[in-house]
Amino acid sequence: MRLREATLEEKIAEMQVKVDAIYKMLLADKSLGDWIIEAKAIELSGLSKSTLFVLRKAGKLTSSTISGKGVFYRRSDFERMLNDNEKNM
Repeated sequence: MRLREATLEEKIAEMQVKVDAIYKMLLADKSLGDWIIEAKAIELSGLSKSTLFVLRKAGKLTSSTISGKGVFYRRSDFERMLNDNEKNM
C-alpha cells in the first residue's frame, strides 16, 4: 500500500506551524536588560500596538529603536504605570 503524498498546501501549513513555534520561542527571550520588543510589550500588557503608540507619543512610555528596526519599550515603564494606577479594592 502506497502512502499519499502531502499536497503543497499541507506542506506549507506544516511549515507555518513550525515557523510560528520558532517565532514564539524567539519572542520569549527577546529582551535587552530592561528593554523589551514591542511584541513582548503587547503580550505582557494586553494593550494594542496603537495604544502603545498613543502612550509613547503622550510621553507615558519610553521607547527606542535600533537602526529603525522595531520599537523597544522599557519593562519598568509598565511596572511604574501599574503602580501609579494601583487601587485598593
